[in-house]
Amino acid sequence: MPRADSVFRENLRMNAASVSPRPTPSLSLTQVLACGAAIVTPSMGARHGFGLWLAPITMSRGWPRETFAFALAIQNLAWGLAGPIVGMLANRYGAYKVLAASGLLYALGMAVMAYATSALFTLGAGLFIGVARPCCQILAGIYLLRALAAELAARVWSCF
Repeated sequence: MPRADSVFRENLRMNAASVSPRPTPSLSLTQVLACGAAIVTPSMGARHGFGLWLAPITMSRGWPRETFAFALAIQNLAWGLAGPIVGMLANRYGAYKVLAASGLLYALGMAVMAYATSALFTLGAGLFIGVARPCCQILAGIYLLRALAAELAARVWSCF
């Protein structure tokens, strides 16, 4: 009876031989960092600015601050729940398509926020932007890690 590790290695070798990898363009680490920063900066910049908008939005709409806080709580929950699904979609359909869809979803969320009642504000700021955030941030981190050398990946991953 063959040993389990030799069977595993044989299966791994056969699977690697049967799958032809797609050619990937070679990018320098600087190019990957610049692209990652270009993806993450707009999404995080707008997100971090939400705290500055608390008083003007709630005062102009006559809402209690709890409405705004609830929308951001929904956003954080949606961010956490959507992360694994976003990774799966990126692996299946490609990161570019998922990033493009997330950009549209993020823009829709910002537009809904601008013209919303309290319930729509929760939908726009909470759900739409919450689902779009992992697309922008997690995917940038994953593709940055792929470009790094294997020995640096563990150290960089701890920063995300």
